Amino acid sequence: TLRHDRVLYLEVLECTLPLRRVANRTSDPFHTTALGRAIAAFLPADRQKRLLARARLERRTSATIADRAGLVAELARVARQGYAIETEETDVGVICIGAPVLCGGDVAGAISVSVPTARAQAAARRQLLQLVQKAAHAATLALTKASGQKSPAR
Repeated sequence: TLRHDRVLYLEVLECTLPLRRVANRTSDPFHTTALGRAIAAFLPADRQKRLLARARLERRTSATIADRAGLVAELARVARQGYAIETEETDVGVICIGAPVLCGGDVAGAISVSVPTARAQAAARRQLLQLVQKAAHAATLALTKASGQKSPAR
C-alpha cells in the first residue's frame, strides 16, 4: 500500500530457491517499484499530482527513473496497460511485475512478484504477468464484495 511517497509491504512471501530477492526492508520509494507505480498510476489525478510534487525521486540504481517527466510518462503507460514492470530500479539483478488492486473504482494497493533477472526471460515474464494480474483481479473482486461495491468489469 502507499504511505506518503513510499510503498509499505503488508505481506511478503519468500520462495525457497537459492537465488531470490529477500525483502529485508519494510518500505521503498514508490517511484522505484512496480508496486508503487501500479498504485500511483491509478490514483485520482489530483492525488497523483500531489504525490509527484512532494516525492523525493532518489536514484536507487543506475536504471531508476529519477526525473518527474520520465516518471509521469511511465505512470501514464502503466495506467494504459494496467500493470507495471520495473527492471533493476530498486535492486540490481531483480525484476518486479505489479498490478493494482481496486475497490469501488479506487486503488487500494497492489500485488507484485519479484524475481532475479536471470529467471525472467520473455516467456517467464509473460507467465508471471498473467499470474500477477489474475491475483490482483481476485483481490479486487474480494475487496469489492466485502465492501458491498459493484464488481468491476474484467
